[in-house]
Amino acid sequence: MKTPNLHTWFLPGKSPLACLSTVPQPSTDPNKLRLLFVHGMWQTGIHYTPWLTLCQRSDIEAHALHFRGREGSRPVENIGAVPLHEFVADLLEAIACLAPVSVVGSSLGGLITLAALPKAKTGQVESATILCSSPPRGISLPFASKWRLLRLSYLSAMYGSKPFVLKKKDLSFLASGRELVEEAPPFVPESGRAIRELDQGELKLHPCGTTCRIRFFAGCHDRVVPPSVQMKIAALYGASPTVLQTGHMAHLERDTHESTLRTVIDRIQGSRRKRRRTRFSSELSGVQVTA
Repeated sequence: MKTPNLHTWFLPGKSPLACLSTVPQPSTDPNKLRLLFVHGMWQTGIHYTPWLTLCQRSDIEAHALHFRGREGSRPVENIGAVPLHEFVADLLEAIACLAPVSVVGSSLGGLITLAALPKAKTGQVESATILCSSPPRGISLPFASKWRLLRLSYLSAMYGSKPFVLKKKDLSFLASGRELVEEAPPFVPESGRAIRELDQGELKLHPCGTTCRIRFFAGCHDRVVPPSVQMKIAALYGASPTVLQTGHMAHLERDTHESTLRTVIDRIQGSRRKRRRTRFSSELSGVQVTA
């Protein structure tokens, strides 16, 4: 997929992670809204190009992290053997570099975001937006989802820690049968080990350690992780998801990706304004007025 006017920059370090971005380098203004998009399985940051392009047009700083092993990001010997906790570590590096930042995670990226939040330092994450998250330990996918994505022909990749290549006949299911944007980027090999760990519930969440505001969104047409599953995930945080007219990959849907992004940004900006008013009121309450 073409990425006109977008930029790639690298986090500091000997083996750096890469981000696709609306700006050449992150802003250093702590008061500026910064978004960090976190991709799901079989994807890269390039899959957020439709949203990055819309953000750029609206002068909103946004970055899409490439997890290790893809799109020139931190190289790995075998993408099939990368465990889930290393993706969590990748996100924590990006958060520390961009802080304070508002994180937006979709599918596996949503679960990775939830797992990373308790480990981030206080104040690094302003808010988290979770779209169609993969389920953590204790919450299962419906049988139909497991049958399509964890079928017998995929077991070799999962249990052999090999690259997991999604078959073309299953791509439509991943997209929930929804029409994607033109020139949607191709899907890439995923970590068979990470998918096995996801299926076995090895990633446990710790809601009590999360201090930032979290919003949950579900897609009413999502065949992979239906709204009923999102409700269970949100309930762990005492929340309930907003149900949108989307499938599983809202950021790539031809007819709804723009309206979904608008909803997400409106919620984030609304919370930031409210937080600033609260902080200002608190500061005023401590001011003594003398006659």
